Amino acid sequence: MPGQYFASHRPIDDEYVELLRENQDRDPVHLTFIIKEIEHIKKSYPDIELFAVSDSEFHQTIPLTAKRYALPRDINKKYGVAKIGYHGLALSSIVRTLSKSGDLEDRTIVCHLGSGASITALKNGESVETSMG
Repeated sequence: MPGQYFASHRPIDDEYVELLRENQDRDPVHLTFIIKEIEHIKKSYPDIELFAVSDSEFHQTIPLTAKRYALPRDINKKYGVAKIGYHGLALSSIVRTLSKSGDLEDRTIVCHLGSGASITALKNGESVETSMG
């Protein structure tokens, strides 16, 4: 399931780049340029280690019942269809800021308006539901 693989922070190694290539036809607008950028950086700086930081990592706390879509289970499983969430880097920053100021409530709704828009429900600073698939 490529979606789940890319939903976590991880080193950008040969396996990572190969999976990007295998899925390039699913998202040519983004993946074509990401692959080119990685290749350029690896060629220009061969001794540095690269890491992918996933916007979806923040949403790994969403319960399974909220991750599932109303599709037959065999389709969800076969194609890896699940809600993985986005805007997690911004949400992490918001949770950190609200925690530091003492303003993070047990239950909080965050509306992300920017290059995309999403709504995320937080419980004790963790994602429990999001509008982004």
